[in-house]
Amino acid sequence: MAAFAYVGSVLSGYSGVLLEPDVENPDQILPIMLMDYAPTCLPR
Repeated sequence: MAAFAYVGSVLSGYSGVLLEPDVENPDQILPIMLMDYAPTCLPR
């Protein structure tokens, strides 16, 4: 049951690799995805 808690992070990581293939540092995928695809949550 606890494995379902990790599904969101795994899906966001894999989708980030597909949507942003030129990212040099894989640790930056989540912040880049948030800035590009969730602009109402984070101010620029």
